[in-house]
Amino acid sequence: MKPIQVLLLAVVAVVATVLVFFFLRAEQPAPDVAVAPGPRATAPVKPATTPEVDKPAEQPVQPDRTTAAVASDKDDDVDSDAALPVANTLVGSVLNAEEIGVPGAKVLLSKDPLMGDSIAMAFFANRPTTGVVLETVTDAKGRYKFTGVDPARDYYVMAVHPDYAQTQEEGVNVGRLGEYRAPDLIVRAGSKLRGYVANTEGDALANAQVHLDSAYSMGIELKTPDRLSTTTDANGFFEFRNISAGPRQITAEADGYARESFTTPAFLGDSADIHEQNFRLQIGSPIGGRVYGPQNEGIAGARVIAMNYGATTQSRGEAITDKDGAFLVDGLQEGQYIVMVQAVGYRPQSHTRVQVRDLNVQIPMVKQAELLGRVLEAGTDKPITKFKARLLLAPVGVPDQGNQTQYEATHIEADAGPEKDGSFSLPGVNPGMYVIKVTAAGYASRTTEPFQVVDANNPPPVTIHLTKGGSIKGRLVDSATGNPVVGAQISSHDGNTPAGQFDPFFEHLGASRATERKVRSNDEGAFDMKSLAPGRYRLKIEHPDFTYTWVEDLNVTESAATDAGSISLRVGGALSGKVIEGSGKPAVRGWVRLYNPDSNDQYQTRTDAEGRFSVLHIRPGTYRVTATRAVGAGVDAFDSIAEQAQSEVTLQIADGQTVQRDLQLGN
Repeated sequence: MKPIQVLLLAVVAVVATVLVFFFLRAEQPAPDVAVAPGPRATAPVKPATTPEVDKPAEQPVQPDRTTAAVASDKDDDVDSDAALPVANTLVGSVLNAEEIGVPGAKVLLSKDPLMGDSIAMAFFANRPTTGVVLETVTDAKGRYKFTGVDPARDYYVMAVHPDYAQTQEEGVNVGRLGEYRAPDLIVRAGSKLRGYVANTEGDALANAQVHLDSAYSMGIELKTPDRLSTTTDANGFFEFRNISAGPRQITAEADGYARESFTTPAFLGDSADIHEQNFRLQIGSPIGGRVYGPQNEGIAGARVIAMNYGATTQSRGEAITDKDGAFLVDGLQEGQYIVMVQAVGYRPQSHTRVQVRDLNVQIPMVKQAELLGRVLEAGTDKPITKFKARLLLAPVGVPDQGNQTQYEATHIEADAGPEKDGSFSLPGVNPGMYVIKVTAAGYASRTTEPFQVVDANNPPPVTIHLTKGGSIKGRLVDSATGNPVVGAQISSHDGNTPAGQFDPFFEHLGASRATERKVRSNDEGAFDMKSLAPGRYRLKIEHPDFTYTWVEDLNVTESAATDAGSISLRVGGALSGKVIEGSGKPAVRGWVRLYNPDSNDQYQTRTDAEGRFSVLHIRPGTYRVTATRAVGAGVDAFDSIAEQAQSEVTLQIADGQTVQRDLQLGN
């Protein structure tokens, strides 16, 4: 294993405890009045059945990806215009290495990462790792079809089949009112892993459970689509086949024994790549104790997790406290553990350096505060009876470009109370500095000024006044034809931050700043963005068939409409070509990346079976273009950095221009 790989795995191990701690906080059940926010997923769409597609439409593949233009239907404001009905489809094929269709493959469509490396990036980028939107199965010719797909960029598409390693494409774009084709998913036989599970005496353990996860799961039960599981045979042997490229975490567990996990070296995703991992499971040992409150009262229903640290193998267990607050976590290896506790209405607590078989671990809990408040109409003090209130932490210490303080979510959210007097309750609040953001239909959302919670016994009451706000309207047209652009997403942004610079999330802004909204253009290309707080705005226009566009310097005033006029969308430039390895062979399923250092625009796509690529709707500018082979099948992930450097070219791309350029990889 290379030094940088060792370092990466070491870093991952260090942050394991921190990740579990925050997972605990996110999973805390909330009282009836409060709703744990979590990620807001798109409304579920009825899964497509096995497709009946005689010939997929030859719709141009749109593999371009820009980090600055990820469309999302998430809207934190209650009264945002509903998305128009969609009638679009996404079709594609799952092929083997001989480009023959693979029948019976499960195909997953998601807005979030689905596999190993992507999941790792999601962790460190604070992105969710769930969110499968649609699922279907390929037909006899390996074809699939999703219907009713929301228009968006950067979908993830995964193919799962027992005879092949799982594979996925990212950066798949779906437009509106049409049929779109995803790049072919090429599946190949993957790596193998075999071994046996025995006890410390060498006796085979039959029917032991063995799981193979992303190495970045760090023992957390993610149960992502790339998880593989099996059981040992009568002789304690197990085998995994068709493992996709990348490092993995392998875990073995059996009744009466301590669960054990290892992080494997990186698999190559190659059928000739064979690994071996054996287990000698210890008899499981317990950690026990009591969880209690400020008056020494036992706390029932608390969740207790024990994880070892400073060990070469990973061990983990959990339990729920009984009516007296007692707990017993069993099935642990020898060694020291960190014990973490979470209970509704109390601050999460942890104890370090707890020795296994310690049955008298005493964990005191500190009560959290319950914030009470009201939402009223400005000028009339009329109660607003339908709204959402979200608690945010303040500050995190990083000012934005406008010298405003950023805030971060605390996973506490409430609806309007049942009293219909504008009241709300936000329970489970720790001491600290906070703001509250409120959104309501027909009103401009508002974020309070920072306030402090000192202790659970004396939280300050909060009253929030909402105004009707103003609006921005306009019309979108195709610059080439003059026709209306239907289904584009228009999002509002802070007008005091120039495009291309740091743009804070609007829920992180103070009471005096503008609010973020998202709407779509109608059949005439028109849009009307209502309930905006007074302030200076800029709009971002996104559509999968055009390059994204900014509209600057829009001033909104109370109870008035601001006309953005007619806004022209351009198709942008395009880049196509072929990626060739040093040997002269095409780079199959390789990556091509574009980066503009002046605007921070980024795009990426993958090559096909002949090494060809195409990127559409590129904003004009000067780009650094690089290429690399796909990781796996004998390609070291870290060597790809050198390949990108060797292949780099600088290209000028203009609107309406298609640039043809082949890229050469090093030997």
